[in-house]
Amino acid sequence: MLRLLVLLAAAFFSTSTCFEVDNTTDTLTVTISPKVWSLLETKASLISNAVTSIKIPDFSGEKKLLRYGIYNGRIEHFSIPKNGVSFKDINNGVHLSMRNVQLRASIRGRAEVGFKLFRKWRRIARFSGDIRVQSQNAHLEVTMNWNDFKFTPKIQIFMDLRIDFTHHLRLLNFFRGFIAKIVVAQVQKHVPKMVEELIITNLNPLLQTAKGKIVAVNLMNLNNFDKHWAMQWVVQRNILRIGVKPKR
Repeated sequence: MLRLLVLLAAAFFSTSTCFEVDNTTDTLTVTISPKVWSLLETKASLISNAVTSIKIPDFSGEKKLLRYGIYNGRIEHFSIPKNGVSFKDINNGVHLSMRNVQLRASIRGRAEVGFKLFRKWRRIARFSGDIRVQSQNAHLEVTMNWNDFKFTPKIQIFMDLRIDFTHHLRLLNFFRGFIAKIVVAQVQKHVPKMVEELIITNLNPLLQTAKGKIVAVNLMNLNNFDKHWAMQWVVQRNILRIGVKPKR
């Protein structure tokens, strides 16, 4: 029976690289490499397209003899390289750490030097140009808790940004931190939701399908699953092994 379960697992866990059965302990072990991201990577263009549709809000302000603003801001590129994925084991789940997340954004900026005379702004000079934003030390942390053949994801994204101004806009150097805060806020608002939805809509249905097949052939008693079966999570050398072992 467990051998049949192995075949079912192979059919539905497309991210798995090896399935083993210990005949002495009746333990099913599913061995998964960082290619677990491959399942989601097939939908990576959906994430990329969604992220690049994020608009950076326009903003304008005034400081002493300077008026400034940003506009037409957008994210041009977003990607999560597969070779940056690693595992960490947690209680009843798995933690995916994704390093080297790449983000690039462009923003138009303008600045006016002038003064107010009789409450009316008098412009002396005006400058405009591009503001380039690029991620540094960016990483995505995905915690997936297991419950009844479903993963409940929690996603966090962290990043430092490098911001460069074209020559004429170096007057806005003081504005660098505020621009970074705006971009990071937009990414943190949208990206975790997108990845969470991807896991829920693409990975969990496979797990539920596997559960249905197991129930159909009566391989496991899934009623009170936690009472009859123990989940074992082990990470060694960046390889995740999930063991399903009957409780004695």
